[in-house]
Amino acid sequence: HRPLELRDHVAAFAAVVAAPAAAPAAAAARAATVVDALEAFRARAFATADRAHARQHRQPPRRRQQLAHLLDAELLVLDAGFQHHEAARVADDHGLYVTWEFEPGFAFNKPTEIQRVLDAVPNENFGVLYDTSHGHMCAVVGARHNDQPETLSGGQLELIDRLDGRINHIHLIDSDNSCHKDAKGEEETSMHRPYGEGVVDFKPLMQRLKRVDPGHDWWTIDLCFWPDAWDATAACKQWIDEQNSEPS
Repeated sequence: HRPLELRDHVAAFAAVVAAPAAAPAAAAARAATVVDALEAFRARAFATADRAHARQHRQPPRRRQQLAHLLDAELLVLDAGFQHHEAARVADDHGLYVTWEFEPGFAFNKPTEIQRVLDAVPNENFGVLYDTSHGHMCAVVGARHNDQPETLSGGQLELIDRLDGRINHIHLIDSDNSCHKDAKGEEETSMHRPYGEGVVDFKPLMQRLKRVDPGHDWWTIDLCFWPDAWDATAACKQWIDEQNSEPS
C-alpha cells in the first residue's frame, strides 16, 4: 500500500500548491497543508512548484530553506529567477545544498549561460541539476535560445564535461526534440518522454553520468507533463536498473 499512500500525498501537495495565496492567512494555511502532506513521507528533496504563480508571489529564499530544513531535506531545487547567492548562503546555514535546474523554459538556457551562472555563484553547496531532456534540448537542439541557437558539437557529453564537478543532482528521461505546449499551444519547456520513446542515445550518456559524483547515491526519473506518468514509472525504473547493471 506504500506507493498508493505516497501518490495520495503527492496529489494533496499538487492540489495545495496550485491554489493561489490570496492573503497572508490563506498563505499560512496553504504552507501548513504542504508541510503536513510532505512530512507524511519525509521528503528527501523539496522542489519549488507552481512556477507561474511563484513569479508573482515569491517566497523569500530563507522561508523556502526553513521549510526544506523542517522536512529533513538534504536538497533544495531552484528554478531560474531566484536569488542563487542568497539561497546558497541561507541553505548552508541549515546544512543544505542547492541545485539549480536549467531548462529551455527559463532564462540562462544556453551552455555558456549555464556556465556563467555557476561561475557567478562559486559557493560549494551550489550546483546544477542535470536533466537529460533539458540537456538535450539546450545543448543539441538549442530550443528557445535568445538570438542565435547555441549548440555543442559534442552534444550532451560535451555539456556534462563542462559542468562536471558542479552537478549535484541528476534527472533521467528521454526527449523527442520538442517542447511541451501549454493550453494555448505555446511552447514551455522540454517534453519528457519515457525511455525509448525519444531520440536520446542513452548508452554513452549513461556511461558518462555514472562517472559524475552528485554527492549522493540516488537519481530521479522525471516524467514531468507525461499524462500516464504513474503507469510509466515502473518501466522506467526497470530500464534504469538494467543500465546500472551494465559495466562502466
